[in-house]
Amino acid sequence: MPTHEDANLILRLYDLRREPRMRQARDWFFRYFRVKTMEEFLALCPPGSDANASYRMLTSYWEMAASFVVHGTLDRELFFENNQELLFLWERVRDRFIDVFERCGKPRQMLMDHGTPWWGNQNGWGLSRLSVFLIEHDIDLLFGRVCHPQTQGKVERFHRTLARSMVKQGFPTQWEQWQPRYDGFLERYNQLRPHEALNMQTPAQRYRRSERTYQSQTVPWQYAEPWEVVRVDANGMIRWEGCRYFVCEALIHHLVAVEQINQELLVRFRNMYIRQIDLQTKRTSPFIHPATDLL
Repeated sequence: MPTHEDANLILRLYDLRREPRMRQARDWFFRYFRVKTMEEFLALCPPGSDANASYRMLTSYWEMAASFVVHGTLDRELFFENNQELLFLWERVRDRFIDVFERCGKPRQMLMDHGTPWWGNQNGWGLSRLSVFLIEHDIDLLFGRVCHPQTQGKVERFHRTLARSMVKQGFPTQWEQWQPRYDGFLERYNQLRPHEALNMQTPAQRYRRSERTYQSQTVPWQYAEPWEVVRVDANGMIRWEGCRYFVCEALIHHLVAVEQINQELLVRFRNMYIRQIDLQTKRTSPFIHPATDLL
């Protein structure tokens, strides 16, 4: 049952959306953010631009607001009755991933950190809605160690190379000039420039399209014994032996599988372990690992 505190928090979140810079970011998003590909995103939101700042401001705001619901600070039904804008934002961002998967095939694994939008880092509950979407399409999630940026070193090194290239050429002064700059950079980086890490070959010489094709409809997962299938309820919880345990708000109404090992309960969603539950203390904690890694 919603309380006066819930209503007060929603009003405070609304006040944040009325802040001039946030209002500008929201207006920009609803007017112009209709990208379908990563190339369109980079053209619309180049690093260092106002558009890029608007995108990051809006997505991080809604990640923060959603964390209040996941953590139980804010009533879920009241929140979604008054904040349909969040679902609209998610649908548009998801299209970018679908475009990449349709063109390049699905990856077998994805390496990521514990930041937005992969992880519910505001509350410690683990999976986000985007992470669930990736698992549904049988993509293993590999989370880097906390406070260990070296894990993402290859990605950061690429970003540094891209930034240096843009600085060296001089930043474009008009929107339509960005895409040709990116196209030129990709041509040099992938087709012309040899890389020491690739034994002086170019990325294009080593690249192979994934044979795992993207399908909009996922195939139901079949769990072998001794896994027992249960359904996550409207509060992100499961029931086991008369008790309810929190699993993941992003998995509401999804089927998950559980296996009891002594006084511990492992929770699995498709090919990923996602939660461990101590049956003695009743405490639950994230446990995000591909099932194949622990066999």
